[in-house]
Amino acid sequence: MAAVSGAYVATSHPYIGPGGGASPNGYLYPNGAVATGFAIGTPYQPFLPSRRTTWVPQPTTSPQPHDVYADEESLASLRAVHAYRGSQSRMMNFDPHWDDAELLTEMRKTYDKLRSWRRWCSLKNVRSVTMISSRDKFVYPQRIGPARVSSRQHMRFRFFLNHPEKLRGSRDLMGQLMSRPGVGIEFVERWQAKRLTFAVIGLVFLSLIVSLTYAWITRDVSTAFSIGSYMTSAFSVIVVLVGILGLVDL
Repeated sequence: MAAVSGAYVATSHPYIGPGGGASPNGYLYPNGAVATGFAIGTPYQPFLPSRRTTWVPQPTTSPQPHDVYADEESLASLRAVHAYRGSQSRMMNFDPHWDDAELLTEMRKTYDKLRSWRRWCSLKNVRSVTMISSRDKFVYPQRIGPARVSSRQHMRFRFFLNHPEKLRGSRDLMGQLMSRPGVGIEFVERWQAKRLTFAVIGLVFLSLIVSLTYAWITRDVSTAFSIGSYMTSAFSVIVVLVGILGLVDL
């Protein structure tokens, strides 16, 4: 949006106007990567094991493009980065000439591969994707993304991850991914409210079906609904446990 005579009108860029002006709530995001929280935020100096370096200009649509030094090993690995989901990891291959739509499509495929068959029954999905240092040999890599990312930035990224065609032609995310040697990505997950709701409702109906079936077979209504009450109480404990786990950083 851009400021024109005190009013804000839509522009061709989804994040910033031609003049880079400020909205009533502060300055607009400089590019799409920052708007979605997919950026390098903490001070990060990559370790270059070799003194043989090459100047590599990285294509980006950011107003302030970043040029980086990379050694020969980094140049050979520019087409692949480590993708993590918890302690699990695999290589995500990409073409440096892709736009953001193609990159997001490959991210979705990589995330599904990391979850394998669990994606059909998992109660979690992507909360955000943050950048990590893939040069570390730790099981859980160091995150180098922004220290603070708002819920709206997470919502934007999830929207574009589900609708990558909206960023066709943009290269803001690609510019961030290629702005430093030795970076990777991590899929940060959250509890999926829709699946949790269906699971809880399903368990309640299950206890009702068990109670009715037992009462019909044994003609003992009192015992049947005592069993149903016990099942409902057990399910409520499970729901409370899930809520607690959602507040704990495991």
